[in-house]
Amino acid sequence: MRSVSNRAIAPQNEERYLRMSDAHRRQLAKVVSAVATAPASAVARFEETVEPANPPTLALTIADAAYLLSISPSRLYRLLDEDAGPRAIRIGARRLIRRRDLEAWLDALETGS
Repeated sequence: MRSVSNRAIAPQNEERYLRMSDAHRRQLAKVVSAVATAPASAVARFEETVEPANPPTLALTIADAAYLLSISPSRLYRLLDEDAGPRAIRIGARRLIRRRDLEAWLDALETGS
């Protein structure tokens, strides 16, 4: 069996490759070989079905929204309790903020409304 060439491995993954067991290296070589010899139409169909690594989120947790705003989650909770923050929704016990509501709230702050 042909081994995977170093050109097929991204530099940031080279150290991981070197730590792999022989069995994992053989399996990786099979995958790389299959992708390299697959027809372009099959690769395109596969790429269409794979979900993105970081799908866009419609709603943010309080911690995520606070991080984006560069404030603490407790400060954001306080703003929400005082009705001075972005509109939040509840799903079960969780409070979430839709991205569009966060952006609208920021736009309103910017214009002074």
